[in-house]
Amino acid sequence: MKLTKRVMTSLVLAVMLMLTACSSPTSSSSQKAPEVSEQSADATKPVSLDFFYYDGLRVFKADSPIWQQVQKDTNVTLKGVAPTTPGGDATEQFNLVLASGDIPDIIHASKSNIMKNSSKLVQPLEDLIAEHAPNLNKYLEENPIVKAAATGTDGHICFIPFIRDGSVSEVMFIRKDWLDKYNLPIPKTTEEYENALRTFREQDANGNNKKDEIGFFDRDNLYGIPAVFNLYGTALTPYIEDDVVKDDRYTEKFKEAVKNVARIYEEGLIDPEIFTRGKDARDIMFQQNIGASTVDWIASTAAYQTKYEGEIPGLEWVPILPPADESGKSMTEYSRDLLSGWGWSISKNCSDPVAAIKLFDYFFTEEGRRLMNFGIEGETYDMVDGQPIFKESVLKGEKPVVDQLEDIGYLQIGYKQDFEYERQWTDDLALVGVDEYMKAQPFLKTVGSLSLSYTGEELEFLSKKQPALASYIDEMIQKWVLGSEDIDASFDGYLKKIEELGASEVLAVHQAAYDRSKQ
Repeated sequence: MKLTKRVMTSLVLAVMLMLTACSSPTSSSSQKAPEVSEQSADATKPVSLDFFYYDGLRVFKADSPIWQQVQKDTNVTLKGVAPTTPGGDATEQFNLVLASGDIPDIIHASKSNIMKNSSKLVQPLEDLIAEHAPNLNKYLEENPIVKAAATGTDGHICFIPFIRDGSVSEVMFIRKDWLDKYNLPIPKTTEEYENALRTFREQDANGNNKKDEIGFFDRDNLYGIPAVFNLYGTALTPYIEDDVVKDDRYTEKFKEAVKNVARIYEEGLIDPEIFTRGKDARDIMFQQNIGASTVDWIASTAAYQTKYEGEIPGLEWVPILPPADESGKSMTEYSRDLLSGWGWSISKNCSDPVAAIKLFDYFFTEEGRRLMNFGIEGETYDMVDGQPIFKESVLKGEKPVVDQLEDIGYLQIGYKQDFEYERQWTDDLALVGVDEYMKAQPFLKTVGSLSLSYTGEELEFLSKKQPALASYIDEMIQKWVLGSEDIDASFDGYLKKIEELGASEVLAVHQAAYDRSKQ
C-alpha cells in the first residue's frame, strides 16, 4: 500500500469528475443556450417524464412514499427507466441507455458521465432556471461555489448536483483516560501530542507490563497519514490559500515535515504496521487495548466508546481538535466535500423541460428539501416547534435511519442535505466533536473539495501527469518514513524529478480552473 493512497485517489477522481462543459469540448463561451419552451405554463396540468437513476446503491421507485408525495406536490409523475435492483455498475447502466439512443427526459448520473457526453445528451439550464426555478436560482446566486461547479467552461449550467451539508468528516481522537492517568492535558500543540504518545508508551498506559502501546494508528493508511503531516503544518493534497493554489509536497517545507514524521515513526509513536495494518485497525487496537490515537470518520470512530467500554474499564475515548504546529496553526485537510460529483440534468430530448426544471426547483423549496431529508410527516417525523423531528420508532428502528429513508424513496438527486437530519441520529460523543470542529474551522480549502471544472485539454493533461506524479511522491514518502532512503541525500533529486513529471504545470492547470470559478 502506498503512503497516500487516499490523497492520490481522491484527487485523481476529483479531476475525472470535473469535466469540461454542457456542450462539446470545442464550444465557445459565446454560444447561446436554446430558447426556453413555453410548455407547462399551466402548473395544474399533469406531466409524465421518463427518469434514469442508477448509482449502484439506490434505485428509483415511483410508487415509494416520498415520490408519491412529490407527485402530489408537483403534479409531475416520473417513470423510471433504469433497473430496480441495486448492486450493478452505474456507468455500465448509463452507457446502455446512451447506446440505446432512447434518451430519457431526466438523467441522474455522475458528473463525469454526464459531462463527457454532454454534446449529445443534455441541455443548458440557465434560462430555464431564471424563468421557472426561483428557489434554485436564488440558491445558486447565493452559493457561487455550487454554481461554478454546475457550470461548464462554456458558461452553461447543465448539471444540478447533490449538495452535502456540514463540514466535519474525519477527526482526531485520543484516549483521555490515559491522559488523565498521567495528569496530561488535552494536547493543544504538536509538542504536547508527541509528549502524550511518548508517555503512554514509556510508562505502560494499559498496565500490562509490556511496551506494546501504539501512539498513532490508522486503518489501511487511508485517513490518518496526512493528519500526521498536518501536525507539522504540511498538507499532502493541493489547497487554496489567498486565492493561490499551493502544494506543499513541491516545497522545502515538505522536507522538514517528512523528517518529523520519520522521527516519530522511528521512536515508535506511530504504528509500525501503519502501511499494512488494514481496515480492522481500530478493532485490533481496542481489542488489545493498545491504541492511543487516530484520525477517522467521526461517527463510526466515536462509536468505539460504547462498543468497548464494557471490556476496557474506565475507557474514555474523545475527539480533539488537530494539535497546532509550531507556528500555532491548527489544520486538517479533511472535511466533507460540498459536492458529491453526482446529480441530475435535463436531456436534449426532454418532452417538457419547463416541467422538469420546476421539479428541480421543488427540491430547493422548504417542503421539497424537508421531504427528501426527513421523509413523510406523521410517518417518519413530526413537526415540533416548527422543526422536523424524527419519530422514536425511526431513531430506534432496527435499520439505520438512512436505510429507512431509502426504503421509502430517498435518493441523492440534485438538492441540499440538511445536517439536522444527521444530527438527530448521531452519537452524542460525535456531536461534541462536530460542534468543536465547526466552531474552530480548522479545515484546509483543498482543490479536490471545490468540484472545479476543467477544459478538455486540461483534463487530458491532468489524466496523463497526475497519476505518475502522485505515485512517485507516495513511493518517496514511504521510503523516507521507513528509513530506507536518506531524505537529505535524495531531496534535491526528488524536487528535480517531480518537476520533470510536471509538478509546476499541474499546479498551473488547477490555478486556471480555480481562477475561472471565481469569475
